[in-house]
Amino acid sequence: MIYKEFQDLKLSSLGFGAMRLPTLGVQPDAAIDEEKTAGMIARAIEKGVNYFDTAYGYHNGQSEVICGFLLYRL
Repeated sequence: MIYKEFQDLKLSSLGFGAMRLPTLGVQPDAAIDEEKTAGMIARAIEKGVNYFDTAYGYHNGQSEVICGFLLYRL
């Protein structure tokens, strides 16, 4: 992994984007599949990713919630 310095941090050049996480259905407002997302986040961390991109607008505000919860658990 290539890291870039940002202030006093070394951030991975590649980030984990949370705009389109796996869901439990096909509807636009379907719940995020927590198990699959946890596996994706764990794999990203294994490969050196330490930059996670999420925003309130992703998955109707649930992207931040699930990513925060899963990152806290890891």
